[in-house]
Amino acid sequence: MTTTPNEQFSIFQPPQFIFSVGEMARKLLPILRAKHSLSKRKHREAFCIACLDFKLKNGECSDAHDKNNDDRFQEFWEKEYPHTEILTKQVIMTDLEHIERVWEIKELIDNVRVIEHLHVLGLCDQQVTGPLWRLAEGCDHIFETCKYALQLHVWLEECAAHSFIFFEGNSPTPNLEMNSSTNSSLLLQELVGKVSTEMGAEVVSILSRASIDYFSQAFVDFIPGGKYCNDANEVRGSSSSAPATNRNIESVFGLMSHFFDTKPNMRLDVKVAYTLLKKNHTLEWLRTLPEEDQDKILTDSRAALKMMKNASKERQIQIENDILHQMKLKNQNATKKEAKLLSDRTNATHEVLRTYNKNQLIVLNHHEYIGKKFEEMLTNRRRSSTSLKRGFVQDIRLSGRQKIVSLKYEDDEDTFERELSIFEKELSNGIVIFIN
Repeated sequence: MTTTPNEQFSIFQPPQFIFSVGEMARKLLPILRAKHSLSKRKHREAFCIACLDFKLKNGECSDAHDKNNDDRFQEFWEKEYPHTEILTKQVIMTDLEHIERVWEIKELIDNVRVIEHLHVLGLCDQQVTGPLWRLAEGCDHIFETCKYALQLHVWLEECAAHSFIFFEGNSPTPNLEMNSSTNSSLLLQELVGKVSTEMGAEVVSILSRASIDYFSQAFVDFIPGGKYCNDANEVRGSSSSAPATNRNIESVFGLMSHFFDTKPNMRLDVKVAYTLLKKNHTLEWLRTLPEEDQDKILTDSRAALKMMKNASKERQIQIENDILHQMKLKNQNATKKEAKLLSDRTNATHEVLRTYNKNQLIVLNHHEYIGKKFEEMLTNRRRSSTSLKRGFVQDIRLSGRQKIVSLKYEDDEDTFERELSIFEKELSNGIVIFIN
């Protein structure tokens, strides 16, 4: 496959071109909305869509100055997009020529790779994501995903090895293909009718391999070896009524959110009632009943209105009281937890101080007395004589609330201890003096 100098970038980047198409839509449609009135906006947006559709179906890039292409497109526009106002391509291009950065949009529209990737994305939607939605909405049990997951895995492996299978338009689940002449099936026929290129084959190969990894993780519980893959699984019976999709659930949440945003003062019971009326189609059901039954139901409902209001008010008061009670309990528990934590810390500290023995007492390393030499005057009362004994202060330790000084004498291997307060009293009385 040959490329022009302006196309010398890797085709192994499908996400880049997918985002380019999205960028084109984000740029083009707001410009048209801002430039034209509301009455013409939809026609011009449809025109842009028709341009892409025309390019996709004809496999060529039409030019504004090509008369033959203009005539063919005019015929295509009138046939495929019938409107009261017919817009020619010259009109739309004339409008766009005066808009800033319009040529970037035109380059995206004229990019062959963008069209090729749109072709692949369209087939993905028709053959993979579309059948997935139809399976989820129409299956009898959510575990039918097990069968489809296996079929999809096999089909993707075949597409990765032989890309032409992807362009044949055969869904990995044949029983989900639509044979009626719907818009979706007609689009699939058009996509299959377009001739694939070498570029598209490479893109399909890359996309198929990436999809295998993605769906293997997404369907890990439904493929062979998964916890839901066994037909005799006990969960199958208990989950028979489980919805296959969350579309209805999200719809209910969306309606409730709408009520909270647009009617913040509406009582919760009324919001719930409106939601039930809407989602259960209660009013449509009521209209199918005879008039006598309708009148009876409405009369009973009006009679119960006052009772429902009182019950709602009492329930609201009870909810508020429960909230206050829960908040009070939460604060009390937090206070108790903090007090217990403080008590545990205090007890642990006291326990450490109690269990230290004399060789494990806390040492005051920076006390000024430690290491100093001293002379101590000793008195022998029996002989009425005195003597001097030299030593040094070995250390000072903390024992509970008392400070113990350890004294080491020169002519004695033992260490003698006394309270620091007594030692300091002896210093003040001259019994012990420090020497150099």
